[in-house]
Amino acid sequence: MSSTRQSERRRIGQILIFAVLFALLAFVSGACAANTYTVCPSGCNYTRIQDAINASQPGDTIIVRDGIYIENVEVNVANLTLRSEHGSAFTTVVAAVNTSDVFLVSANSVTITGFTVRNATDSACGIYLRSVHHCTVSGNNAPGNYHGIRLDYSSDNDLTGNTANSNSNDNLIYNNYFDNPINAYDDGTNIWNITQTSGTNVIGGSWLGGNYWSDYTGNDTDNDGLGDTP
Repeated sequence: MSSTRQSERRRIGQILIFAVLFALLAFVSGACAANTYTVCPSGCNYTRIQDAINASQPGDTIIVRDGIYIENVEVNVANLTLRSEHGSAFTTVVAAVNTSDVFLVSANSVTITGFTVRNATDSACGIYLRSVHHCTVSGNNAPGNYHGIRLDYSSDNDLTGNTANSNSNDNLIYNNYFDNPINAYDDGTNIWNITQTSGTNVIGGSWLGGNYWSDYTGNDTDNDGLGDTP
């Protein structure tokens, strides 16, 4: 076989290998690309927020357009961004079942921003972060619920620019992890501590009592892991 023909076959083979690799790269890139879904009463990808979440994968974004949505939403997809298009003054989510949370966040690294959440009664929450980490809850308004915004067994979350008012008083708030520019504001009559009780707390200590505050400057003279200064 002449060297010219061998060179031609080698060149064609290289082109075919390049084409296959390029197609494979394009397929992988497309499969990994994040999607953006829209929600609105008509003309969007979905009419219900929960349906958009159910169709999402980690890394996706859901944009909710102006309107009132009557549903209870579980955000169970990690690394998901859920935001209103124009902010809480224009986008309201009302609990369809008022004994359940409006937003229940059960996945890590979730972002929820720009909603008004209402009508969660009978110990339910406007926004409830349950055993999650690295979530962001910002720019939300949570009036008229039993609990406005609640965290249980959750850490390293950012809560910024939210308003929670006209919710219930006499709530028991303990064993939460607060690490925010302004850790908490309470204009009600709530209880932020319990009697020291044996059990594993939110930072792995052996006692339950109070909450973890990133800006606490008091002392722990008896070294039990609980601050002595209220």
